Amino acid sequence: MSCGSKACTSNELLRPLGSAESVRWLSRALRILGAMIDETRRQQLWLELEKARQRGLLADLEDWQLRDLGLTRDQAKREMRKPFWK
Repeated sequence: MSCGSKACTSNELLRPLGSAESVRWLSRALRILGAMIDETRRQQLWLELEKARQRGLLADLEDWQLRDLGLTRDQAKREMRKPFWK
């Protein structure tokens, strides 16, 4: 059976590597991938929380400070109302 068919399984894909070696390789690859995904999620969460923190700081700024940033009070209010994930 060729690996181009729908019936191809992961065992068939790994068979040329040797069974014990392929399992160790796949296990190691999955651990590394899992760590990368977790790090990416942590970075994304930190970014979202940082945006929320900065939006909260807009409320404390005076009108002249907002003008220095190129924002009006209405624009700042709209930005502050955004959920942290946007």
